[in-house]
Amino acid sequence: MQLTKWYQASLCATAALAGFMLAIAEGKIAPQILTPLLAVVAFVGTDRRGALVLPPLWANACGFLALCLALAEFFGGGIEARLLAGAHLLVYASWIVLFQRKIPRLSWWLCALSLLQVAVGAVLMRTGLYGALVVLYFFLAVWTLSLFSLDQARERLQSPAGGDGEPRPDRVERRRGGGLRLAPAWAGEGSLALAAARLRAASQVQGTMQLDAHERWLRLRFAAGTFLWASLSLSVGLIFFLLTPRMWIGSGQPLGPEENLPGRSIAVSGFSDNVQLGQFGQILTSARPVFQVRILDEPSGETLDPFAYAARLGTDEPLFRGAVLSKYVPQSGRWENAGRFEWHLRVDEDLPRGEVRQEFRLEPIESSVLFAMHPIRGCRVFYARRAVTAFQDVRTGRLFASREHDRGARYDVYSPRDGASAGELYNGTQSRVHNVDRRATPELVELAALARTVAGYTNESTHPPPAEMARRLVAHLRDSDQYRYSLDTTAVDPDSDPIDDFVFRRRAGHCEYFASALTLMLRAVDVPARLVNGFKGGELSEGGILEVQRRHAHAWVEAYYDDRWHVLDPTPSAARLASVAEMGPGIRSLHDLVSALSDAWSKYVVNMSLAQQRSDFYEPLHKSVTELWESLQGDRQNAASLIASTRRFLSSPRRWISWQGGLLTFVLLLMLSGIVWLIRRAWRVARYLWARVRTATVDRERQVEFYERFRRLCERQGLVRAAPQTQREFAEFVSSRLRPVLAAAALEDLPERLVELFYRVRFGEQPLDRHSESQLDRRLSDLEQALAGARAMQQAP
Repeated sequence: MQLTKWYQASLCATAALAGFMLAIAEGKIAPQILTPLLAVVAFVGTDRRGALVLPPLWANACGFLALCLALAEFFGGGIEARLLAGAHLLVYASWIVLFQRKIPRLSWWLCALSLLQVAVGAVLMRTGLYGALVVLYFFLAVWTLSLFSLDQARERLQSPAGGDGEPRPDRVERRRGGGLRLAPAWAGEGSLALAAARLRAASQVQGTMQLDAHERWLRLRFAAGTFLWASLSLSVGLIFFLLTPRMWIGSGQPLGPEENLPGRSIAVSGFSDNVQLGQFGQILTSARPVFQVRILDEPSGETLDPFAYAARLGTDEPLFRGAVLSKYVPQSGRWENAGRFEWHLRVDEDLPRGEVRQEFRLEPIESSVLFAMHPIRGCRVFYARRAVTAFQDVRTGRLFASREHDRGARYDVYSPRDGASAGELYNGTQSRVHNVDRRATPELVELAALARTVAGYTNESTHPPPAEMARRLVAHLRDSDQYRYSLDTTAVDPDSDPIDDFVFRRRAGHCEYFASALTLMLRAVDVPARLVNGFKGGELSEGGILEVQRRHAHAWVEAYYDDRWHVLDPTPSAARLASVAEMGPGIRSLHDLVSALSDAWSKYVVNMSLAQQRSDFYEPLHKSVTELWESLQGDRQNAASLIASTRRFLSSPRRWISWQGGLLTFVLLLMLSGIVWLIRRAWRVARYLWARVRTATVDRERQVEFYERFRRLCERQGLVRAAPQTQREFAEFVSSRLRPVLAAAALEDLPERLVELFYRVRFGEQPLDRHSESQLDRRLSDLEQALAGARAMQQAP
């Protein structure tokens, strides 16, 4: 019963974990959030106490109701609702099975339903957290199935009929009125006698299962073995998963500018052409490096201080531009690109001389973006044996390459050295303002009213200069002490727009919220503006190299007035710097571990591409095999040289008596000793295996001896088995010819029972226990006496 309890608890825990994973994958209050609670209630009320068992009729009725609910959800929503309808149907079915008796068929159903829930959750959620939960679910599922198999084996071995249909002698006792009933094993014995009896008891074997009466079912050896095999299975499965070609994702070939590269998704540090407010906070808690940069004065070769160069550009810290977003979708809190880009400008031709060179070493990312301090005059990207072109988008000035940096990148960016303002982002046509940068958001009426009040904007003709309005709005958000910097972005009013909730209710958020609010408020007073994601600051090391980590991610605003773009940063700088420092070396290891796991899940599971497989697995594997083969070829040459040197050494007796000769003698004796030891060890193993084979053969012959005895008794009566006859057909023939003798001795079922045992021992390799063997010998002796008596009666006058 202890094993059954563990198995039922593990089964309920598996269902609870699957429901919990599906709930967090859906990301909102969903029915499956109740699965862990219902699993606990089902384990206590249904499995342990049997008080909450759902009858089959009620289970069918609940299943029909669940199907109706799922169909109503399926036809009442869009594509996401259809997927969730199927997921909820799996949850409802799991609830129904939880409150039924866990017979093997329903146990299999519950395992299958939990696995399907995990699969659906993987479609809805692709973060590192879900990956960790998947690994946990795998180990729990393997443990559950192991307990299930063990429980089934226990039922077969400890059933009243045993393995061969005969009642076990240690489980049966006589009733007063006759008949048999099950009795507890070793009933009525003391603890010492119980222990001694169990130690003396022989093991019972059925097929490949062995039961030792003195051992428990659940032991540390079983748990450790289950964990070991689960780990090995997970490792093998992971290898196959990583090496299976992702043919449906893409070829990974270099792309051209005509393929609209800036519209591609960027899967690093939260930078994407479609950014959801709230996701940025996860990036700010990570200390994972993104790139390293060194600023060089090209004419003199002098390394410049990045912070000093940023001051020359008019910013307090180095700003590395990344994504540029212009379109805001109200209520959803989503920033998107404004549509297709008109054209791109190549910036890797006619590279300028006598400028400041920014040398970047970028970590592998699923992106084509090239981070840089603007303004830029040119860019050159370095890839081994690959032609990569650098482009700049005309409208936004965003810098990118013609392929993703899935194996990292090294590139140089050329900037002016004369201390030009950071507002000088573009030249000529690149300074144009598009309508999307002017477009206000009419849905945010309250935010627009606040912006006009703060900026002093009365109407289109009556308002302060744009520079003054921008200064007032930045001061309102950054310097008024009405808003504070925080990574906690929990909404106060989930039904309102995220920016409205930030400005009027929560009044706390990170840089993305400050920048979003300023962008929309500038547009409300007719100042073109757009949101920029990138990096700000970094860790300066010796040698003037600046390491930029994910915690340095930042969002700011670019506003257009006075015939050029200006960089505006409404985020409270002191609070942001304190937050960045807090995520530094003090707790860096924990965040690094979490970030590493999340990045590994995203890189090797969610966003794995064929190009990445080729660079990370196929090419290194091919290189290793090639090097191994070349090494073997070299070893063959070395072996030939060694043999020739040995011959020369042996042909010169004077070399035998030297330190070289002594060393060679020692090595030869050591090798000879090893060979002798291996031969002796192999001989012992061979003798052991041969003894095991002989013992098994002898035991099998001894166990089938009862059938040979039966055959000899029949031959004495003139009953010989014909060649075409099977053992069963011969038994039926003997029963028909000896029916009177068998009936008189109460042995009518002996031939049929004997041939069944013969098949079990001979072909099923299930040896008889001592009780069955002694009982069969006794019944064969009774048959021999009956046949002898029948012969004596026939010979009497």
